[in-house]
Amino acid sequence: MTNVQVKCDEAGCGWILGIEAEQVRDWHNKTCPQCGKGIIVNDAEIILHAVAGALEAISATVGGDKKTMHLDTAKLRKGRG
Repeated sequence: MTNVQVKCDEAGCGWILGIEAEQVRDWHNKTCPQCGKGIIVNDAEIILHAVAGALEAISATVGGDKKTMHLDTAKLRKGRG
């Protein structure tokens, strides 16, 4: 994984940032820099990120083609989705 986006899921807040995959952990349990409310990367999303990285590593090992992966994590948040 190289490029990912992190964003705030709070209603009315449109904050979004493109980062390197290695930076996802930097946003773990951090509040939104724009609205100060939403958690940018929660515990469930950190686990999902690790699983996606493992799948990418396995795919590269067995000669898989790199493809774009979109993970909608809204349903991992309480009261969302």
